[in-house]
Amino acid sequence: MKKHQTKKPLILLCMLAVIVSFASYAQATLMQAEWQMNVTNADPLNSYGLGVGDTISGFAFYDNSSLTGVGVEYVNFGAGSGNHMQFNIPTLTFYETNDNSYNSGVSPRIKFQDGSPVAISYYADVVLNIPAPGANYRLEVFENSFWRVYDWEGWSSSGDYGNFSQQPAPVPEPSTMLLLASGLVGLVGMRRKFRNK
Repeated sequence: MKKHQTKKPLILLCMLAVIVSFASYAQATLMQAEWQMNVTNADPLNSYGLGVGDTISGFAFYDNSSLTGVGVEYVNFGAGSGNHMQFNIPTLTFYETNDNSYNSGVSPRIKFQDGSPVAISYYADVVLNIPAPGANYRLEVFENSFWRVYDWEGWSSSGDYGNFSQQPAPVPEPSTMLLLASGLVGLVGMRRKFRNK
């Protein structure tokens, strides 16, 4: 009997810790940024199928709690940041983990001016071994709003980027987490009821 009585407060304490951790997670401001990359130059034989006038999209999810909203600031997407970045090039998607400096934790990154995203630093070589062994694909994005991509044969496409938009990313509400936790507590109670019979 005493064994079950000491477990009950422990279970409730664990549930409270889960609720508090999710509530604090929801308080961190997770943001989503999107941008457009315009193709202004394209080798006709590039394997991405890009042509002049095409538009490429990119987006990122990040925690902006380190930003003050004043002056020039950066958000890093390197290892350990928990942030996500993606470039949707036709036939190939580049991620933050593909950046050559990802493991150093300093790159890739987004530059902010007074709280708004204005530029990106990204440099990645991706070896896919398709269609030939050692086939290498490269994406370079510079802070001067210029980008270029190379395919495995060296054909390139390039252009400018911009049209940033930024909005809060969808995050579970604390009340939703409270409802989930109370349901779990109810399930534990039901299990105990049937075990005691």
